[in-house]
Amino acid sequence: VPTNVSVKASLVSDPKVTTSSSVLAIASGRPVQSRVSLAIEKLAIEGANIDGVTTAVTMSMADRQGNPVPDGTAVNFVTEGGVMIPPACTTVNSACSVSIRSQNPRPVNGKVSILAYAAGEEDFTDLNFDNVYTPGEPFTDLGNAFRDDAAVITNTSGNYVNGYFSVPRAGSSACTNVIAGQGNFLGRPNSCDGVWGAADVRQQAIVIFATSEAKISSVSQSGKNLIFSVADKNGNSMPTGSAISVSTSGGTCSVEDGASAIVANSIAPSSFLTSYGNAGAPCAGGTLINVKVTSPSGLVTTQPFVVATSPPAALSVLSGPTAKVLVDNSRITTVSGGTGPYSVSSDTASVATAALSGSQLTITGVSVGTANVTISDATGAEFTIVVTVN
Repeated sequence: VPTNVSVKASLVSDPKVTTSSSVLAIASGRPVQSRVSLAIEKLAIEGANIDGVTTAVTMSMADRQGNPVPDGTAVNFVTEGGVMIPPACTTVNSACSVSIRSQNPRPVNGKVSILAYAAGEEDFTDLNFDNVYTPGEPFTDLGNAFRDDAAVITNTSGNYVNGYFSVPRAGSSACTNVIAGQGNFLGRPNSCDGVWGAADVRQQAIVIFATSEAKISSVSQSGKNLIFSVADKNGNSMPTGSAISVSTSGGTCSVEDGASAIVANSIAPSSFLTSYGNAGAPCAGGTLINVKVTSPSGLVTTQPFVVATSPPAALSVLSGPTAKVLVDNSRITTVSGGTGPYSVSSDTASVATAALSGSQLTITGVSVGTANVTISDATGAEFTIVVTVN
């Protein structure tokens, strides 16, 4: 372009012209307490008496915006019993897993506490919406993480006992500054610093080192239903996946449903309902309902429950305790309940007589007056009818 020629550029606005921005990348932040989870693959393993039984333990985290934390974030694990294999892991896609393996030491109550912790930062409420902490904004002042060996799920400062494992960090202030809904994980008492910043985010969980032998108890038994509970010998859940089966013996009836089941993934005992007998083949009194529990290692525990003998219905007469009949006439009614065979008598045969044919009772008026007609069953039970003859 010649130097003596000027060029003037102008901008034109055209709504039909559009463009796309370059690919945007969102940087990850450090994990925060409110977005930490700890999951156990099997909450109860057969570890009370057997070494080497394992289950996976997974820590999942996110930053305060719900974005994944950087790959390679380290998570540490410590346990009250057994051993963590390995003792730490690094995240991929914001999570990582290790295993706990059964071996000594074993808590006497069978409840093994696991603590997982990682370097993160404290939650805060972003009052001015600038996505960074500003002095004066509320925050959760996390104290030193500790493992609650009393097997209490949530960590609060009131649960700490001298001697519990605690992550050694600086801090000497009371832990009181907590944001509602962001978790009550204050940590060891007097281990806060009163300043927002870096902190160990943490979660605790319980794994049951369950016994191989089961404890089977009746919860209720009525009609043709049996509800029973299954626990290990410490009153915790049997190992996850233990098999339950129910059968009958000593009678001709059968189990209708609930005959087979498995112990669900839980730390608490399980309850099961089974029905036995049916209209065509009811379970007679004295029939045994046999409950069998088989642990994953194959140990079998059995417990029989006896079907109760139902007491007979009370002796009665269909027409009730009074009857009216005319002279030289009869009234027929039916005896029910009690235990046959029945017998009958009249205390004033000159007024009324009575006769039985099986359970059919016939009362006949002889003369005007009143008589007591008494029916007796094989056990000596009696039912009296006051008969008025007109």
